[in-house]
Amino acid sequence: MSAISRGVAEKLFDVCNWAHETWILHRTLFDDNPDLQELGQGHQVYFLNHLNHVLREYSLLQMAKLHDPAVMSGRVNLSLAYILDYGGWDVATVGRLRTLKNRLDDLESQIRPARNRILSHNDLVTLLDDQSLGGFTKDADVEYFRILHEFVNCVFEQVTGSICAEFATFTRSDAQGVIRALLAKSPRVDPR
Repeated sequence: MSAISRGVAEKLFDVCNWAHETWILHRTLFDDNPDLQELGQGHQVYFLNHLNHVLREYSLLQMAKLHDPAVMSGRVNLSLAYILDYGGWDVATVGRLRTLKNRLDDLESQIRPARNRILSHNDLVTLLDDQSLGGFTKDADVEYFRILHEFVNCVFEQVTGSICAEFATFTRSDAQGVIRALLAKSPRVDPR
């Protein structure tokens, strides 16, 4: 039995799934897009650069928020720390959740500097130095979301007695449709 209600478990799934969807959108449009170079030669290059920047920052911020403290300034955050600290879990479950959270924290530490200086604040020194902050080593983001789903699933199993749904992936096909539409509408630039 857990102190976490079904409603809280469902909201945890929702916020984790939203972080996953924003990440999938960015990854599909930019990181994994085999047509990105061709798109970058069209008239939408400035739009795509802005969209890349916005989606990257937004998806990193959604991930970083999952690692907020359970309580800040007297307000409770639905975060991994909250679930772990206030779940009232049995010894085996708290051990499993703690192990998963530690692995997630290790990966999140790669984006924490960006969150603390750029995503949540406009740190003047960072801005003036034009420092690049945050990001994952290659495919660590894939591992992050695999572990995050395992964490959420553990919570769901304990709270509801059943597993949770997979994180949504239809965002990928939507993004691929946008890419096809942009390619169809994009005037080709003659490289000569």
